[in-house]
Amino acid sequence: MLELSGWALLAGLVNALAGGGLFFTLPALLAIGVPSTGAVATASVASWPGYLSAFWGMRRQLGSGPWLALTIVGLSGGDWGR
Repeated sequence: MLELSGWALLAGLVNALAGGGLFFTLPALLAIGVPSTGAVATASVASWPGYLSAFWGMRRQLGSGPWLALTIVGLSGGDWGR
């Protein structure tokens, strides 16, 4: 469990700097025996607090930029579990 916590910490650090923390969390979850579907879902859901807090922290820098349009495009182009 301590090793998994270390991978999670590293993933959070990488997400904060450049994104791509799933590169660390997904293999760690698979290595401890979590089925692949559950590992992908767990890693994805675990990333959301970081994404939201990064957005909240950068909201002033984003200003009236294209973030709303990009959010709409991103949500409309998502797979939505199909």
